Amino acid sequence: MHDRHSSMVSPMIYSPIGSPFLGGLFPPQQSPLHIPDPKSQRRISERVLAARESLRFETLTLADAGEYACSVGRDSSQGPPHATRKLRLRVTRPNISIAIMEIGPHFTSLAWNDSLKVLKASEKVRLSLDVKDGHGGGAVLLRSIQLSLHNPWYSYNVMRLRPLHNYTFCLVYRLRERDEDENDVMDYEHLTTASSVLFDTCVEGRTLESFNFWNSLSTSTVLTLVALTLCLGTLLCGRGLYARFYIWHETKLR
Repeated sequence: MHDRHSSMVSPMIYSPIGSPFLGGLFPPQQSPLHIPDPKSQRRISERVLAARESLRFETLTLADAGEYACSVGRDSSQGPPHATRKLRLRVTRPNISIAIMEIGPHFTSLAWNDSLKVLKASEKVRLSLDVKDGHGGGAVLLRSIQLSLHNPWYSYNVMRLRPLHNYTFCLVYRLRERDEDENDVMDYEHLTTASSVLFDTCVEGRTLESFNFWNSLSTSTVLTLVALTLCLGTLLCGRGLYARFYIWHETKLR
């Protein structure tokens, strides 16, 4: 930022908002940002507020890491500034991972180890569980299940899956639009926009074969059933032959 009216160096201020991943500085602009009024603030994006001596943005992504510079003095068109201070912002990826705890033909139980601490920015962040068809980069989004940021239980059961099918399950934190209500359903275009994603972690899995009576029978069970059937058939045939022989014998004696 360039200040035309001050000769003192004003350092950039880092303003965290409750998370090592959310809060801080905004990436540098293509051209210098001029804010002559010390008390004024300008929203330069959905998540960034700029003042003359500070930049504050309410959510921070991994792409925001880099070098930032604050210049004080004359306009850049009139020559070099009086003073420039630079800093490098390092953003650490959150240690959040999702895992499959149990999987069946039509369901899977998922759990994750932690959640983003966004209590002061919860109105700007949406948490969802995306269910995708397939593995890898070719996976296609089937549905997105909205979850609560305040839920202390880091788990969810996904139902209505197909047997013997590949799925990808992603825990995704997205930015809300400014006019988006908490209960609004996001459209497909917003869900698939990479710029709206703050953080995501995925796990791949394959559902099991659907269970039925015949598939549940093992070889030993089938052999046992066949042996019992043969024994029962032999017993019934023996009783029938004995009854016929007895009737023939009684008739002959008479």
